[in-house]
Amino acid sequence: MNKFNEQILQKLQKGLSLSVVKKANAQNNSVSIAISTSGKSYLGGKIESDTNLLDISSEHSALALALAHRDYKIEQVITLVENDSVIISPLILKILVDFGIRTKKPVRYIVQNKSGQILFKTNDSQKEIPFYKPVKQILTLSNKKLVHNFKQIDPKLSKKILVDELRKLALVGLESAFTTKDGSSRYGVAVATGSGKVYFAGQYSSPDKRLGLHGEVSATLTALMKGERAITHIAIVSDKFPDTPALICGCCRQWLSELALKFKWNLHIICFAKMNSSYTMDTIESLLPRAWSSKT
Repeated sequence: MNKFNEQILQKLQKGLSLSVVKKANAQNNSVSIAISTSGKSYLGGKIESDTNLLDISSEHSALALALAHRDYKIEQVITLVENDSVIISPLILKILVDFGIRTKKPVRYIVQNKSGQILFKTNDSQKEIPFYKPVKQILTLSNKKLVHNFKQIDPKLSKKILVDELRKLALVGLESAFTTKDGSSRYGVAVATGSGKVYFAGQYSSPDKRLGLHGEVSATLTALMKGERAITHIAIVSDKFPDTPALICGCCRQWLSELALKFKWNLHIICFAKMNSSYTMDTIESLLPRAWSSKT
């Protein structure tokens, strides 16, 4: 194994702790790294939902982090799995195919175990699932890359200044939205953490609607993948709601409610209008009272 591969393997092994998985599924944990032609890399863990329907693979997570930095030049994704009995999911291959089509660069995909043994490898995921052929549509990608997708703020800011700052950063996140085509509605989200950092990102849409990540999910997981475990506020803005505050969908309410329960967040959700200063502020409990959980 060469030095480069050893460094990647060590990074992946340490990154396993970033995942948010159920205790019963600990042996099925995974972590992925998306590597750009620029030399930058993005580490993403797996996030499991109580509903199972809202699970996020580590591959999807790593790509979402790249998109939050507006880095579209991902050339390979390497995944480390805890369990050697790996099943290569067609859903993950679809994610990689779609990303490659929209960024015009096929993504190499490698799955390996904790000792570095390669369990699966392909230079072009499209060849593994030739039946999946999403329609190619015009998508203009931003050339304004971000060194960081977060800003450090003073946790003791007044409510008004905090709200204003979150709105500004949610609008920055809006510019990172990865839509399926030009003209699609975009969502931008800013996530404030207990450390004083505010992370921002846009939604990660998909031709296969099942595989999209809403803006609330993208921004939250970018914070989680940086090791943040205390989130206080989530701010949302959208092209779809120019004059009235945006609305948060039921899936995101459920997903955020599960994380808030797991990490004991006192979570406030702020929904902004894009073109004026109007907004609503709610707790996750008020938006989803009597939330379902597998623990109850």
